[in-house]
Amino acid sequence: MHVCFGLLAATVWESMWIRPIRPLRVLAMLLGVTCFLLFEFWLSFCLALDYLFFPGWRRTEVKAPVFIIGNPRSGTTHLHRLMALDEERFTTFPAHELFFPAVTQQWLLRLFDRMDPYLGSPFRRLRERIERRVFAPRDAMHRLRFNEPEEDDNVVVHKFASPVLLAMFGKSTALVSRFRFDEAPSSFRRDVTEFYRACLQRHLYWAGRGRTLLSKNPTFPLKVRTIKEAFPDCRFVYILRNPAVAIASIHSMFVTGRARWGAATPPPEQVRRMYDNLCYMYRHAFEELERMPQSDVCIVEYEKLVADPRAVVHEIYDRLQLPRSEAFERRLDEATAAAKRYTSRHLYSLEPVGVTADDVRAALPVIYDRFQFEERVAEAEPATHVN
Repeated sequence: MHVCFGLLAATVWESMWIRPIRPLRVLAMLLGVTCFLLFEFWLSFCLALDYLFFPGWRRTEVKAPVFIIGNPRSGTTHLHRLMALDEERFTTFPAHELFFPAVTQQWLLRLFDRMDPYLGSPFRRLRERIERRVFAPRDAMHRLRFNEPEEDDNVVVHKFASPVLLAMFGKSTALVSRFRFDEAPSSFRRDVTEFYRACLQRHLYWAGRGRTLLSKNPTFPLKVRTIKEAFPDCRFVYILRNPAVAIASIHSMFVTGRARWGAATPPPEQVRRMYDNLCYMYRHAFEELERMPQSDVCIVEYEKLVADPRAVVHEIYDRLQLPRSEAFERRLDEATAAAKRYTSRHLYSLEPVGVTADDVRAALPVIYDRFQFEERVAEAEPATHVN
């Protein structure tokens, strides 16, 4: 089975003994883990069926993929959706494929989709209800729809090896130790990356139709070296936002997300760990990208992307030597016709993080010495949001 059982067991064991020990919390966690394992057993069965019914996925190559990366809150989703308009060239992971990555599962979903209208469309109504009631209320933090492009690295949640699990198991030292992925044991990195590659192969086999993978992952600043080793011909588009603003924005989103789930405000030590990890993500990604052939790397400044997304997309295509079709140009023009310089409704502050903009600058001189950012943070946490 594909799950990293050692990491799962260590994480659950640690989480059971977090004080104060609450029996209902432990019971809910064990029930959740049981449901997770039952789902993964079914996924393993479907992955095995792929070898029997769809063996062609194993011969599918992941050729010259393009990875859009950047720290969270840096505009990666916006750029990803603009470049995904180049439908003749690129293919992207839709969210439903993250939940059901096996080709067998995708075949079954297509079968249900074709049968649905004859049954009164119960599957369509269920999907729309989930999107409306579960996903839509969280659009301010991250828009998620089953059939829209999504972050394909989340597929490694099936292995219990994704940084997103830290939202639920943030006090697990076993899980935290795998956060800095490029520094993790080689056997762990190889195991996770091979599962990820196999999921990409399945996607390209089932839905790619000879196109190039266009991937967007805010977690990949932690995996730049490993991804380049696994896909030597890959290209990176790195979006760089003023780290001080991005860190303040991420903290605000983190606190808001916890509040939505009824969780307490994170303690200072957890906030400090978040800050240290975000600074590490900036340093690590930037240093690794600098070592790569510059023909494989395109660094995009967030402020330029917001001001003129069309020009930035053109710059990326020119840098990576990708021709632009007339059909793509028309879609891009339509998508960016009304684009203006974006002014956030929120003026984020570093005050709750316990650092200043000068502290961030001192922690990341390699970035601030090279780039001049106009975007700034607030001097203090505002009483109300600025429109």
